Amino acid sequence: MQPVMNQGGAGEMRSLCKPVAALTGMLSCAVMSLVLDGLLASSGGRAAAGGHDDVRVTGLGSPVAYESSSPLSRSSPRPGAEQDTQAAALVARVNGAPVTRAELRRLMGDAEVRARLEQAHAAETPDSASLDDFAIRKLIHRQLFLQEAARRNLMVSVVELDRAISALRQHFPDLGSFGAWMREQGLDDRSLIDSLRDDILTARAMGALLEGVEVSAQQVQDYYASHREDLVTGEEVRLRLIVVASKEAARGILTDLRQGENFSRLARTRSLGQRATQGGDTGWVDTRSLPAPLREVVAGLKPGEASHPQRKDGDQFLLVGLEGRRPLRPKDLDEARPAIRRRLLADKQQNTLETWLAEQENRSWIELLPGTENAHRTSDTSRDSFEGEWPRTY
Repeated sequence: MQPVMNQGGAGEMRSLCKPVAALTGMLSCAVMSLVLDGLLASSGGRAAAGGHDDVRVTGLGSPVAYESSSPLSRSSPRPGAEQDTQAAALVARVNGAPVTRAELRRLMGDAEVRARLEQAHAAETPDSASLDDFAIRKLIHRQLFLQEAARRNLMVSVVELDRAISALRQHFPDLGSFGAWMREQGLDDRSLIDSLRDDILTARAMGALLEGVEVSAQQVQDYYASHREDLVTGEEVRLRLIVVASKEAARGILTDLRQGENFSRLARTRSLGQRATQGGDTGWVDTRSLPAPLREVVAGLKPGEASHPQRKDGDQFLLVGLEGRRPLRPKDLDEARPAIRRRLLADKQQNTLETWLAEQENRSWIELLPGTENAHRTSDTSRDSFEGEWPRTY
């Protein structure tokens, strides 16, 4: 049973997509969305045994023979892959499983992922070395999730991989641009399949870890009681209106406003509207009561701004000034409950994952290899001393 695959859980977990992608270095939020929508859950998170198939990703190379796979192919190298692993440049090992420099390059080469990493790093302009260290940590987190998937015997079928590839292709206008993107990322058919499979397994491992994480009715009520003033529905605006007989007249008034003339005084002296004597002041009005064209104009204004001339009736034109905005009314508990539950559940899910990762970091044998920041602290130490040093290396 995987609750995050149901309709409610999918929506709640999807809100974590970008933070988790930054947390783990996932290739595509689109793939996680597929998992959470249940498209990739036809096997309930566990693939049927065995069976080979050919998966052709781009047409740029030969078909890739691929079988229903588990994360063991990463956490325990595939037969024949040991030489490849030794030849590859590694940045870290997690319980013996490699984290390669190629993975780091792909992570840092994706503009969207890099932006998420910079945001998560909480530095406005992190230097390249510190951002690389931060990215390595995310790849280590990814490997920890994959090893959890292996412990739980979670698997991905060929059919599910094919659907994930199709979903990823939809982000590109044609096959050529998809292939160009793959080359920019340093991906071939095989490594793309591996990355997508790992994304799916990462999402499923997180889903398993979040099983049973819930928000109680009392927690929702407590949050509502302490944040009631912030939970509002609707909006009121206070406007000033000037009505004139021609577009030229409206433009003239707009020019005067830009030169510093007072909107209220101009309304009193030059407006043809019913509220001219009040300086065009409408008082506070519910935006839902405004005519659709006027509501659209007001939506684009900030307090203190005036609109361009808007046709009103016949040859008349309207200038709209926005005095201010304010919430209409507090939501009652029934109205606020869904949003509160989503917020609290997302916080609990993220805290659960962060706590789990911290525990795994303390329990795991994690090596930063030569060529990475602080590698000297971990490359030749015992397990006991390593566990004491590791949290200070990133």
